[in-house]
Amino acid sequence: MKQKLELEIHQLKGKLNVMKHMEDDGDSKVLNVMDILYNELRDKEQSLREIGTLNQALIVKERKSNDELQDARKVLISHMEDDGDSKVLNVMDILYNELRDKEQSLREIGTLNQALIVKERKSNDELQDARKVLISGVKDVYSWQYWCEENGGT
Repeated sequence: MKQKLELEIHQLKGKLNVMKHMEDDGDSKVLNVMDILYNELRDKEQSLREIGTLNQALIVKERKSNDELQDARKVLISHMEDDGDSKVLNVMDILYNELRDKEQSLREIGTLNQALIVKERKSNDELQDARKVLISGVKDVYSWQYWCEENGGT
């Protein structure tokens, strides 16, 4: 999804560059469409930065949880090597509680991941809307230019 958003931003920048060259004609429609597209582009770039930040936070949290689980595993193994049954039961209780806590953390990560997916979908929908506006604006500009050429005006 991130790569798709980056590609769409790149395409939007390319279309804006094309429209920049058309700006020399001084057509107010072109200028209005360009303003809308610049605003959409800024919004998409901000969304991309937010997605990156959220994704990084999820990765860090997942790594931390994994490290904690590995530490708990090492503790269990070291205590199981001891002969005391009551000690093993105590360690198992502790590890069971830690496991429940880790499962809760993983559910929270899943919730954050779902929020990220929803945000990416919304950004993609907004980008598609901006693309439609751009295409419509370009069609209008070319239709206007064609009309002017056919009717002898510029």
